[in-house]
Amino acid sequence: MYFKNNCGHVFVDGSKVIVETDTFKRTTEFYSIFNSSIQMEFNDSIVELEIYSNVNKLADALLKEYGVD
Repeated sequence: MYFKNNCGHVFVDGSKVIVETDTFKRTTEFYSIFNSSIQMEFNDSIVELEIYSNVNKLADALLKEYGVD
């Protein structure tokens, strides 16, 4: 799963998630999947994201979550 916009891109391969913009690159793995959310671990904190059926919505949510509008 891959998405790119003018802010950066998100690439999901199996359980690995890479969020990359011009100013940072972060890689994590899914912490767990529970009900309708995905828990992800970034910088020693757990972030819970809604599971989106639309890849673009998931990518937008990830990019916005980490400080990219």
